[in-house]
Amino acid sequence: MRDAARPLAASLLAALWLLEEFHIASGGARVAAQLSLAVLCVYFVAGFAVARTAVRVVAAIALLAAGLLALQFGIAGSLLSGARSAALFIAFLATMQMLKVGIELRPGLERIRREHEALASREQHDAMLLRSWLAGSIFAAGTLAIVAPLVGPERAPAERRLLGQSALQGVGLALLWSPFFVAMAVCLKLSAGITLGAALANGVAMALLGLVISHVAFGGRLRAAWVAPLWRVFVATIAMALAIVVMHRTLGLSNSEAIVVGVPLVALLTAFQAVKTSPRSVALRWHASLEAIAAEALVVSASLILGEVIKDLLALGVVRLPAGMLTWPEPFLIVWPALVMVALSVAGFHPIIGASLLFPLQSSLPMLHPVVAAGSVLTGWMLAILLSTFAVPVMFAATLFRVAPRELVLGAGLRFALLYTPVAWFYLWILNFLLGANR
Repeated sequence: MRDAARPLAASLLAALWLLEEFHIASGGARVAAQLSLAVLCVYFVAGFAVARTAVRVVAAIALLAAGLLALQFGIAGSLLSGARSAALFIAFLATMQMLKVGIELRPGLERIRREHEALASREQHDAMLLRSWLAGSIFAAGTLAIVAPLVGPERAPAERRLLGQSALQGVGLALLWSPFFVAMAVCLKLSAGITLGAALANGVAMALLGLVISHVAFGGRLRAAWVAPLWRVFVATIAMALAIVVMHRTLGLSNSEAIVVGVPLVALLTAFQAVKTSPRSVALRWHASLEAIAAEALVVSASLILGEVIKDLLALGVVRLPAGMLTWPEPFLIVWPALVMVALSVAGFHPIIGASLLFPLQSSLPMLHPVVAAGSVLTGWMLAILLSTFAVPVMFAATLFRVAPRELVLGAGLRFALLYTPVAWFYLWILNFLLGANR
């Protein structure tokens, strides 16, 4: 039954992408939104059919909790808002899969692969880390679909695992500062006293610390052979960022909407020759790639719906500071968000759920500077997407690099987290002292 349901689930994901394109292009047509919600409901049924048992349990708990909380507190509209967010995110994933197919069919990919494979193992880590960090600043987890084609299917499982871990580290460090990540949007929306400039400056500093630690622990010599190609990635990243900003300013689109609208054109141009020669085979290849992520889209959709409900509960004042929190030691106030978010992520819940609680709680503490409060939660978010087999980037990378999710979380991924986290916490503690937070 699971194998039989995969094509249906993929077709529903494709339909959601098409409906979201129409919804955005039409300026928010109500009929498109209603059809998207209807297709999303059908997809949930197909998604449960194709998902493994653990994913089904997590998604069911998230949806049940969202429904019960919304009914209990009279915020049924939160369910619809969450479903809209889920439909847009599915369209984002489908769009990035489209770009992945375009890159795979791009002329010259084999040459780029050979250049990458010619590097020593530790230098391949550096190249993958920085590619993912640069592109991740724009495409978030979707970056994994861009860098994965560099790793050919003939590569040994151990090599695919290590490069998948390198890519996840780059994406995780991009999360700390990129304004195109959902994490930064949630941070600015729910944190008091934080500005975009301050959040970006602190995030870049924390990300650079992580890049240095990852390079020292897993990287090799700095060589032109792998540094030079990154210039093209840097230029492409800047160009895409500017395009998204222009679409945001002129058309009023969100970052995700701009990517959903603009990236298919990039994918078409990237694989133009293949599309011109055999459009049907390209479409079937994209459809097959959607089958691969059919289960992953289920758990994040359920978590986004629950996250929207929790966000509205915060607005109602239902969630408050834990008793005695103002007396907690300052170092523990910096540490505890990461512990909570990793625990929730390992249990299968999207980081946005914990972050929706923690950003307003942390920013309300007088002994933490707003920049430090936000940084403590963003650190937890980064760790949550690196250390949980239910995290979207881990599940996505597992599919793209053809590695078990558990293997991506353990090994180099876990070692990086253990090396980076104490340094990040110490940095935030020192920064809090220097910025002179109220004590």
